[in-house]
Amino acid sequence: MITFNENTSFSDLFENALLHINSQVTIAVKSTISLNNDSWSLYDLYNPGQGKGGELKIDDMGEYFTSLNDSWPFIEEHKFVSRGNMTGVTLTSAIVVNSRIPDGTNYTTISEYLADESNRGSNSQHRFQCILMGYCRDFYNFTLKTQRTDSWGYTSEGVIDFDGLVGLLQHKSVDIGCTPLIFRSDRLMVVDYCHAGWILRSVFIFRPVSVTPDTISVFTKPLSVKVWWSLLASMCLFIICLKIISSSERNIVENVRNVLDVSWSYIILNVFGALCLQGTMTDSSLNSGRITILSMSILCVLIYQFYSGFIVSSLLMMPHKAINSLLDLISSSLDAGIEDILIDRDFIRYAKDKIILDLYHTKVEKPNHDGFYKPADGMEKVLQGGFAFHVETSSAYPLIKETFPTNVLCELQEIQMYHTQFMYSSVQKQSHFRELINYCVLRMYENGIMHRMRSLWDAKKPNCLSDTFVELVSVGLEEFSAALYILLFGCVASILILLGEISWNKYKRN
Repeated sequence: MITFNENTSFSDLFENALLHINSQVTIAVKSTISLNNDSWSLYDLYNPGQGKGGELKIDDMGEYFTSLNDSWPFIEEHKFVSRGNMTGVTLTSAIVVNSRIPDGTNYTTISEYLADESNRGSNSQHRFQCILMGYCRDFYNFTLKTQRTDSWGYTSEGVIDFDGLVGLLQHKSVDIGCTPLIFRSDRLMVVDYCHAGWILRSVFIFRPVSVTPDTISVFTKPLSVKVWWSLLASMCLFIICLKIISSSERNIVENVRNVLDVSWSYIILNVFGALCLQGTMTDSSLNSGRITILSMSILCVLIYQFYSGFIVSSLLMMPHKAINSLLDLISSSLDAGIEDILIDRDFIRYAKDKIILDLYHTKVEKPNHDGFYKPADGMEKVLQGGFAFHVETSSAYPLIKETFPTNVLCELQEIQMYHTQFMYSSVQKQSHFRELINYCVLRMYENGIMHRMRSLWDAKKPNCLSDTFVELVSVGLEEFSAALYILLFGCVASILILLGEISWNKYKRN
């Protein structure tokens, strides 16, 4: 605290002092009018834009009486509320826009495009942050002059200078960044981060590929291995029992002696016919034989109901998600692509994870294409099928809502390549405006403006109307091929056996 007499003119003394908007300088002037000589006049000194056309501000804070107060008076109002009028001083900023203004629009300048809230799927994070800083501009009454750059800010190997937005902040060419930045340790050395605003979420979006099981498992899957072995043992038991009963019946009953066929092939054929619910020609006059046939029929009916019921229910169930991780995506038949933005290009460039590198080299990178696509082109390939596209959800969801049919919405799956992360406002290193921006952003969190902004600019995933979505399930030729193989094998085997029998009969006659 610096004290002056009441007659002292102190405004001229501080006219050229480095008193920035975040400074805390209080002038106490002792009053000579007070009877007890214990009155002090308090003044708050600051400059809303030192070096940017701002003038020294001297705000009257009121009177302080030493006889009535034991300590310095407590100021309830936050200093950035009392200093809310920055008198229109001009601050500079930069925004990253690496894609051109969409065709068919009537914007004459980039500022008009960034301030407009229509077509929010294009450059969402940049326009979100630009409008956010616009609210702070109106709140503090300063002028914001914005320039355009095409990079967030990256360095080359062995170079400490950044390009793009971070480079402009590093060299103090701009005061505030109007594009949110991901928190990186190398950038922390040259810029200061403010509170987070935008939430970055990027995912691989794709339509699931059909999982075609091998031709054998289609018919063996409904029953477990133990059940299949138990069923085979039961069929063998029935065959042996019917063989014994039929042979005994032929010796006991006179009128069936020359009619009843008791050969092994005939009995085996009848047992498997009963198993497939095709009926059986086996008949018995003995109660033991009839009980055996009835037991076999009941077992075959129960087994067939379980078997067919499982196949039908598996077709009615939602398809199994065969791709649940990046490893599954690598081993799948899908091609892949990545959104053409510097964040993803930089992520791939410096990635050290073996899975991500394998994914890029095996699925994304092509001999005649680097695998990076514009959002509209990538989502069009997703709609056609057989393609997984890594894209920001704020860009993808509006395209999905506009161009994808309703029945396709329920098919879409998502896999993240990197986790969801916050993006932060940025200022120059040791900037005097950092607390100013922080207070403004926190105020927007408290009064709901931030929630409204996120709900407006960060698009929600289109809802799948599952009640109206009906998927036609069909069995393809690949699944049915095992039955055709069995039929073909049976036809070929029967023809070969027939030729063998004809040859054997000719040989016997000769």
